[in-house]
Amino acid sequence: MFCEAVKRRVVFVALLPFLIDGGAIAFAQVKSSTFYSTYDARELVKNRKYKGIDFAYGEMGDEMSLSELPKKGVTFEVGRYEKTKSISYGCRIQTKGDDAFNVADFLDWLAQETIKQIESGKGAVVRQRHKVGKRFYIEYAQNGFTGRLEVDANVTGNDQLSLDVEIIESSGK
Repeated sequence: MFCEAVKRRVVFVALLPFLIDGGAIAFAQVKSSTFYSTYDARELVKNRKYKGIDFAYGEMGDEMSLSELPKKGVTFEVGRYEKTKSISYGCRIQTKGDDAFNVADFLDWLAQETIKQIESGKGAVVRQRHKVGKRFYIEYAQNGFTGRLEVDANVTGNDQLSLDVEIIESSGK
């Protein structure tokens, strides 16, 4: 009898890590929308070959911060969280010639391409706003998540552009 009890405990202790890790994985929920996990303004510009902007020169490097925090003033509920992703890009822009870069046109284009990406992922744009030539934001809902994308563009110097992208997303539960 003593051996049988010890044997059961040994088996239980051996299976405990699997139950914790495996069980957590089996019952884990998706932590972000498709849009949040795949959106990359730089890749969008490169893939669509937008003229007059070059991310390959003078990159300031990507900064990304992810956090799971309850919203301010909201009691934290199990399964509810907020994530933030911030990325800054340094770009060279062409200021002369037929392909001269225009910040307002670029931001309009980027906003439209972003909306297409949200909608192609079965998401919906809830609200949007543009400040001509400076910034835009888009609020969206996708797969049980709600989020807000903010894009700020600042011309720094004769042929440099700083593009700051921030996405804040909350679970819908």
